[in-house]
Amino acid sequence: AFANFLAHLDPRITAPILLTQHLPDAFMEFYAKQIATMTKRHVHVAEAGMAVERDHIYLAPGDAHLMVVASGRRREIALARHQTENGCCPSADPMLDAVADVYGERGVAVILSGMGRDGVLGAARLKAAGGTIFAQAPESCVIWGMPGAVAKAGLAAATLNPDAIALMLGSFLAGRRKP
Repeated sequence: AFANFLAHLDPRITAPILLTQHLPDAFMEFYAKQIATMTKRHVHVAEAGMAVERDHIYLAPGDAHLMVVASGRRREIALARHQTENGCCPSADPMLDAVADVYGERGVAVILSGMGRDGVLGAARLKAAGGTIFAQAPESCVIWGMPGAVAKAGLAAATLNPDAIALMLGSFLAGRRKP
């Protein structure tokens, strides 16, 4: 699903991408290299203190929650290992909470195929902060758990296939830019 999304993402969209994938830590370097073959963006397994930069993808390590914090005008990666309500580590909920805190109404989340309800609490927090959430449509999901939970909770601005989400993001983000 992420490969399909990335393949259709307008290259003019340069916002940093934070990615939480439910994979063990031992697979993350391989997964980062695999993603790097699909994009011209720089791909990293996230490390605490890394600057969050445009045209970069930051992948949660398999043993920590990926978060972003503000340090003045600089945005940087933070990692956390606290227990989450959903029991996942890494979990999308802390990541989306951090996006809500740091980016507020400018935050955008895309919830793709995955098991369980991870992401629904963070998506609710992001939406309450004015951010926007898109969820993958059931017909294109291997498992509609995560995007389904977000859609059923009424948090998704749209429920579409990954390619359609990527294609419409360009016009969505352009419409939000201030003149």
